[in-house]
Amino acid sequence: MAKRDKQVIEKIKESSLAMSNSERDSPNLVQITAYIREDQLLGLEIIQTAEQQKRKEFYDASNLIQEAVDLLIQKHLIAVRLKN
Repeated sequence: MAKRDKQVIEKIKESSLAMSNSERDSPNLVQITAYIREDQLLGLEIIQTAEQQKRKEFYDASNLIQEAVDLLIQKHLIAVRLKN
């Protein structure tokens, strides 16, 4: 693995899962359009509702999607490291 790739992986590891919800709401976010299945949308809505009830405040589905992407990145980074 190239030195630059290792640096990128370390940066992602340091930042992605360590982010708080307020950091995820920062102005550095970019908007994307994604298509998901209806069952995935239902699952997100159920989790969002549960989080809102637990926190007693509005919890944006974007936070859930950001967390899912962070976990997916971590999963694949681990898989890449195991192969090398």
